[in-house]
Amino acid sequence: MPALFAGKARLGALSLLVTFVIDDKYLNQLLFVLYQCAKNAIRDHEYVIFFKRLELTSISEVTRMAAILNVRVQLKQINDFQSSFDNGHIASASMLRLTVPHHLDKTYMHLDVDTLPLKGWDDIESFSPSAHEIISAVPIPSLHLEISSEQNEAVRVMGPDYFQTGIYLLNPENWDQNMISDRIRAAINEYSILGFQFSDQCILNYVIQKSYQRIPEAYNAFPRRFGFKSTFIIHFAGPNKPWQIDYLKHFINLFRHSLSARHTLSLLSKGEYRIAFQSFLSRFRDFVSEIYCYLLYKARYAKFKRSFLTNRLTA
Repeated sequence: MPALFAGKARLGALSLLVTFVIDDKYLNQLLFVLYQCAKNAIRDHEYVIFFKRLELTSISEVTRMAAILNVRVQLKQINDFQSSFDNGHIASASMLRLTVPHHLDKTYMHLDVDTLPLKGWDDIESFSPSAHEIISAVPIPSLHLEISSEQNEAVRVMGPDYFQTGIYLLNPENWDQNMISDRIRAAINEYSILGFQFSDQCILNYVIQKSYQRIPEAYNAFPRRFGFKSTFIIHFAGPNKPWQIDYLKHFINLFRHSLSARHTLSLLSKGEYRIAFQSFLSRFRDFVSEIYCYLLYKARYAKFKRSFLTNRLTA
């Protein structure tokens, strides 16, 4: 399928190239994130949506949304990605992300659809990879403390510099010059031996290692790490998503976790009490932050739904 275009972004004003990788299952989330990007962007940008297979109705919805938002959107179907890598260990969407650099010739931003871009999200462009860097991403400093580095070679190599790949900036030219695709093939073939656990994220960390630019956490903030005055993109990483019906079960478990330290406070010495109380406050702050992010997501999604449905019905 040839690339499809929609929208009328102002010529000469385009700044970032933003990419998504989706299938029909996440169409509503894509439309919502696209809406959030357009409404909260400081400048005009071009958006490229990569997919293996999409229903015609889904393509129609995307082009309609682009016209409503008056943004430039390109849809690119990739059929040959399975022959590029061994697909035995990671999901097809993850595989597709690893082939995107071959289809672009300028630095781009990848954005997962389980995110909530807020005002100023596109200032992330100022952290684009330098002339000698392949990728810019947000590190997860505590991961090496939670995951055994003896089992996961990517965590061992990266330590506190291990980065998250739900949001990143990537330079395709530097990717090719460093023969990253060849190194990825080798890493995939040893996926189990190397103890990888997080799909293409572990692969990219292991292959690129510490030759990357660090982006502030504000551009890839997990709900429990949300900063009320300084967050630009919230990322609902992990298995629990705010659009899922049973997401409230996640809150129940998180609330129980936040209270777990409180029950033992009366049995502790003064020094132990202070440490346990600080732990309780930290867990409770996480709980409150997660609730706030969830409610913010639901409120923005409701606004998007009203706006998009109104435009769709009157189109």
